[in-house]
Amino acid sequence: MKQLTGADEMWFSLESSNTPMLISDVHIYNPAAAPGNSVSQKDILNYIKERSDCLPMREKRYPVPFLADYSYWVEDETFDLKNHIHFSTLSKPGTWKQFCSEVERIISIPLDMSRPLWEMHVIKGLNKIDGVPKGCFAMIHKKHHGQFDGSSECDPYT
Repeated sequence: MKQLTGADEMWFSLESSNTPMLISDVHIYNPAAAPGNSVSQKDILNYIKERSDCLPMREKRYPVPFLADYSYWVEDETFDLKNHIHFSTLSKPGTWKQFCSEVERIISIPLDMSRPLWEMHVIKGLNKIDGVPKGCFAMIHKKHHGQFDGSSECDPYT
């Protein structure tokens, strides 16, 4: 159990339905650089699982009753990676407009505040987007400022 800093707690105090304190990023990946020229759902789940112990991915916020003090980060006893990583495929033909609509839909859904405050969405079927090679996929990562604005205790890229 670790107490939030004042700066991290501030993000939660600013949170409202009109102003979610989320950070979202979108990345498009070309699997041609991966071994075997492909990346499976299992590959993605394993990659994230290997790094989930060194990032605040398993902790959820536990507010102090009556807001008498800063909240705490506690281990989510029911943590399941599959609740945080979602896979989908755009309907054919898989155009830029379809992709942007899907990104907008995903980002507009609030995070479940009773769980660790992040989600990752993997989208396949981007085959009709100009400049994007066939077979590419996108990752949309949503995270709460209060959980991911600080520094991690290990390098997730090693």
